[in-house]
Amino acid sequence: MSRHVRQRPPRWVDQTLVLLVIVGYVTSFVMAGWIWIMPLPMLLGVAVWCRSGPAADLAVLCTVVALGTALLPVRFSMPGLALGLSAYALLAHVAHLRPQSAWLRRGTLHGYTPALIGATALVAGAALVAWVLLIESDPGHFAGLVPLGVAPWAIPVGVVMFAAANAAVEELVFRGAIMHATDQTFGYGAASVLVQAVAFGVWHMHGVPSGALGAGMVVVYGAMLGVVRRKADGLLAPWSAHILADVTIVVLLWMLG
Repeated sequence: MSRHVRQRPPRWVDQTLVLLVIVGYVTSFVMAGWIWIMPLPMLLGVAVWCRSGPAADLAVLCTVVALGTALLPVRFSMPGLALGLSAYALLAHVAHLRPQSAWLRRGTLHGYTPALIGATALVAGAALVAWVLLIESDPGHFAGLVPLGVAPWAIPVGVVMFAAANAAVEELVFRGAIMHATDQTFGYGAASVLVQAVAFGVWHMHGVPSGALGAGMVVVYGAMLGVVRRKADGLLAPWSAHILADVTIVVLLWMLG
């Protein structure tokens, strides 16, 4: 008696499920409520039933990270993201999930990659300065995001540490897991870079810069980081560019305070 084995789904099914998982994750963060997390495990079930590996893998990570973010409702999202990523790493190790190292490549910094990193950070910093000076009506209200009353010597150390950690968790999610899933389903072209960039921009709707215009600026920034990740074939280069940009943001906010 032969056993029926369900075939892998068509490519459009993988693409649709991956997009739905990305939309579900971004929505859960922007809307900030437990009810908005519920579609993610549902999509995980659908992806498993459809045998969509990229969507199932991404749904596991997004569900765990969304839960970690919801459990730590702090002003900065970084601790929740870090908690979720740590839980996912443990789960991936125990369950032997395929992507646990596929998108964790360090990549290279040869050729013109360092120049691309510098240009990305420079453009991002300049755009943020322009936004604060020309668009934001009350830039001073962002200054409260920067800790005050600390020793002067600790400020640059704290800024660099925060920038490195914040860049790491965001790059792992967007240029790491999400871009890996879109590469698998949409191919290694512009579509993959654009999808993760749009998700990154909407995810920053309430960040710095904020609002629809700010989110649009972050989409461009995310696309630039996606190009850096593609050229370097790893996360070290976009992480470095992200650190430089985050340092610019934090320093600017501190100066405004």
